[in-house]
Amino acid sequence: VKIQYAMKATILFIFHFSFLIHLMMQAQTQQDATTIERFNFEAVGDSRKSIGYLKDNWYIHLSPPTLPGNLGHQFEYAPAKEFYLIYSEYHPNGIIKRKARFIGDVVFGKDEYFNERGKLIKSTDEDAKFGKIKPQDLPGIIEKIGLFNTKTGENIFTKEPLPTDGRFTSNMFDKLDIYFAPAGQAKDGT
Repeated sequence: VKIQYAMKATILFIFHFSFLIHLMMQAQTQQDATTIERFNFEAVGDSRKSIGYLKDNWYIHLSPPTLPGNLGHQFEYAPAKEFYLIYSEYHPNGIIKRKARFIGDVVFGKDEYFNERGKLIKSTDEDAKFGKIKPQDLPGIIEKIGLFNTKTGENIFTKEPLPTDGRFTSNMFDKLDIYFAPAGQAKDGT
């Protein structure tokens, strides 16, 4: 009788423990589904054409995958005073593949890569490569040179001042060639 009671108690314990693990895994799956970044297919609709729009002074440009197997892209241009871009690349299933911050062609901050389920598989601290001048210093340097003014939108490239929202940053990135080269390795050989 004692053995049967101990066996029933063990089986009951295993059942409850298995059920608890199942609930915990289900809760984790639901949490993962809500925290994994996905491409905004609703914004582009059925047309599958690239679109751009303003959101909180940021200019968002969405480029959906046009063919099966292609990647989707999102470019989030910060307002002029911040002057950088958040680039997101998406797997064909719409889940985030890469997320990085740029000033021109210069990656800064964290450069993150994700697998097809949205799990972080690689993260690089791009700020470790910079010396005295940091990426956040570049807008001020460019302003001092006289190429543009982030407060007024005036610049040497357009006749009229640009709006100082994310469209300014997008427009200037099209006009400027910003890159990082360690001392002695610049494109011009310096």
